[in-house]
Amino acid sequence: KGYFGEMPWLALPFEDRARKEQLSKKFQVKGIPTLVLLKSTGELITLDGRSAVSQDPVGANFPWIQPPFSLGKFFLGKAGDVAADSVVDKVKLLYFSAHW
Repeated sequence: KGYFGEMPWLALPFEDRARKEQLSKKFQVKGIPTLVLLKSTGELITLDGRSAVSQDPVGANFPWIQPPFSLGKFFLGKAGDVAADSVVDKVKLLYFSAHW
């Protein structure tokens, strides 16, 4: 409780080890301290909140949401080019492989 008294956020009850383990697994906690940032919806912002805080200690860019990035204007489909605008609301899977 002494350590918790220094922190400005809510915490799990210490006795709730099952929930702690569930969350640690979900968010790939490998060591402590770990700071995971979530949107109010529960959507992940970052698994590496410690780096975000370290790089921006005054919180000028809080909540450190990554800016959107572009996948380009076209994708290659089996029948030819597919406009990126036509798949805006679709889930995209990025597959990286090496072919030599």
